Amino acid sequence: MESQQQTSHDDVNSLSSILSLSDTLERAVPVIEFHKISKPYEKSGSGVEEVSMKILPGKCTVLLGHHGCGKSTLIGLLCGNFN
Repeated sequence: MESQQQTSHDDVNSLSSILSLSDTLERAVPVIEFHKISKPYEKSGSGVEEVSMKILPGKCTVLLGHHGCGKSTLIGLLCGNFN
């Protein structure tokens, strides 16, 4: 019976830690933040247009989209590959 109580206590502590971490991440300052960035291309005229995003610490961010929608351009801007 004591091991079940200990396991239950450990589960509550684990859940409490997860909730505390989640609350901390919600209040976290973004590591990366873009506000309405654009990168047009001369030939096609299209590119990235007014994209805004926040990437928070401890979060996984995924870029999804069709071929040619600007995913690689956005990453290039993030890495400073364009002026």
